[in-house]
This record gives sequence, C-alpha cells and structure tokens, in this order.
Amino acid sequence: MPLPIESCRPKLAGYARLHTDPVTRRPLLLYPEGVLQLEETTAAILSLCEGNSTVAEITSRLVERYEGSHEEIARDVMECLRALAARGLIRLIEP
Repeated sequence: MPLPIESCRPKLAGYARLHTDPVTRRPLLLYPEGVLQLEETTAAILSLCEGNSTVAEITSRLVERYEGSHEEIARDVMECLRALAARGLIRLIEP
C-alpha cells in the first residue's frame, strides 16, 4: 500500500465507526471483526477523516489543538493513517 501523501483525503471505511464507550467514556473504533480502544489523539485524527480534508489539512487542524512541532504532528498523523489503512479501517482517496 502506498504511503499516505499530504494531498490524499482519508476516509473512515464504510463498515467502521467511531463510538464512545458509555461506561469508560473512552473513544472506540467499531468494525465487524472487533473493537479498537483509541487514544485521544487517534480519535481526533479519525474524527477528521471524513473524505473531504487532505492529510495536510488534518495535520494543520491538529497542530492548532495539540502541542508539538508541525513536523512531529505530521509524522504522527502519517504513522497513524498508515497503520489504519494497512488494517483496512480507512481509505486514502487520492487526488
């Protein structure tokens, strides 16, 4: 699978959805084969993966929200998206 590039528009797979555990209030990603407990930052990334925003736009929004350099956050976003795409939980729509 190609690496996500800044102009790709990530979108959550149609069979996956974000959810909040009603007991623990932790973010979850539900999909037919299971459940992933998400860290806050992963949930923030996924909440922006609606298929309209590019990876660069998602990164810029997260830079405004979290501490860290643009380069660090961009690296973390790319790593997260690569891992989720490898599992088929997001699609990377090319320009």
